[in-house]
Amino acid sequence: MTGRPRGLLLAVVLACFFLAALESVVSRLGIEQLDAPASRLVASERTAGLTTMAKAVTVLGSPGFTVAVAVVAMVVLIWRFHWPEAAVFLAVAVAGGDLSYVVLKHLVHRARPPGALVHLSTFSFPSGHAVGATTLYLGLAWIVSRRHASRPARLAAWSGALLIVVAVGATRIVLGVHYASDVIGGFALGAFWVVAAATVWGACELLRPRRTGGRVTIDTQTR
Repeated sequence: MTGRPRGLLLAVVLACFFLAALESVVSRLGIEQLDAPASRLVASERTAGLTTMAKAVTVLGSPGFTVAVAVVAMVVLIWRFHWPEAAVFLAVAVAGGDLSYVVLKHLVHRARPPGALVHLSTFSFPSGHAVGATTLYLGLAWIVSRRHASRPARLAAWSGALLIVVAVGATRIVLGVHYASDVIGGFALGAFWVVAAATVWGACELLRPRRTGGRVTIDTQTR
């Protein structure tokens, strides 16, 4: 993703997929048709234990939690690792995702599903938890993969990030606060911001003169 045409291509694909999801929700065609069957399936399998677990896991994608973790991560990246580029990347991905989903919620103006287990006064599409979890955890996984060259470290980072993202998205459907299309749209929007920010980061590195001498920075370990 770092500055190569494939990163830009992937960003375009994700943007197109999100726009298709948006059009589906507005026109009530396409992936919007998954909403009713998914809601019925979840309702039939919902138990008190599953609901309790969902309420705990969903916190990992809440705006307050994701922003707090992102701020702590940025402080560590700057002061501990002397890596401001990674901090800026994470800030752009998380802030871009959060701002865009807030604007889109008000533009789409989609009501929450009826019978939600948690009362929320905001609109439904796209899922802010899905966007926030995607930008934060996939963004952190990308940073780890830039920092560590070993395959096991990269695999662990991406596997853990994807597991959390999918789990958070699932909790939104289990709790009845989002339709499946809200979560799918949130995943696409969040992934777009991660890929776009990573692509810009890589492009900036290509344009920056290579340092010689002085303290070795994290840039020497990038791929």
